[in-house]
Amino acid sequence: MKLTLNRIVNEWSGWPKALHDSLDVEKAPEQRAGSVARLLRKMVPAAAVAGCELQGQQATALAVAMQEDSTDPRLGEQVRGWVQRLERPIEGFARSAFNETEPALTCIACSTSSGSFQGGILALGFGGVPSKSVVKAAETFLSLAANSLAAHLRIESISGQPTPAQSLPDLATLRSHLHAVNNCLNGMMLQASVIQMKVDSHLRDEVEQIRREGMEAAARMAQIQRLNLW
Repeated sequence: MKLTLNRIVNEWSGWPKALHDSLDVEKAPEQRAGSVARLLRKMVPAAAVAGCELQGQQATALAVAMQEDSTDPRLGEQVRGWVQRLERPIEGFARSAFNETEPALTCIACSTSSGSFQGGILALGFGGVPSKSVVKAAETFLSLAANSLAAHLRIESISGQPTPAQSLPDLATLRSHLHAVNNCLNGMMLQASVIQMKVDSHLRDEVEQIRREGMEAAARMAQIQRLNLW
C-alpha cells in the first residue's frame, strides 16, 4: 500500500489513543515495546518491518513486528540488529540499506530521546528502495510518533503510575474538552511537520519552534488526562 502524506494524516488520528493502550503500565517492558512495534507496523502498512526500543531505568527492551506474509524471517533480525548498533544520540533520522535479505531492506529510524531524557527509538524497514516521497512520508510519521511516544514516557518518568480511578461524573464535560484540545494539538504538530518539508531551510527553524511548543502543550495535556479522575 502506497505511503503518502494524505494517508499519514488519516492514520495519525488513531495513533495517540492506540499508543496509550500499547503503553499499559501493567505490561512488562518487552510487551510494551512489542505492542508499540505492532502498532507502528499497522499504521504504516507499506513497511515490511517496524521496530521499537524502549529505554528504561533497569533495562532496554527492543521488539520488531513484521508483515504477516513476509517471505524472509531475516528482515526482522536485520532491523533489530541495526537498531542495536546505532550510534547514540541520533540526530534527526538514521538511514541504512541492506542487501542480505530478500527483498533488500531500507531502514529509517528516529529517536524519542531529547536532552538528558532517554526514551528509545522507532524504526521502519521497507523492502527494496522506497521512493523519495515514501521516505519523506515515513520520516514525517516517525517524527510525529516519536514525539508522541517521548511525551508519554516523559510523563511516566515524572508522575509514575496513574492514580486510582474515582467516580466523578461531573468531570465528563472537562474530559471531553481535554480530549478535543489534545486532538487539536496533535493536528497542529502534524501540520507543522508537513510544512517543514515544504518551506525553505531558513523558515524550518521557526516552524520547528511551533512544533516544539505544541509538543510541550500536548505533554502537559496528556499528564492531566493520565490522572484518570473520571
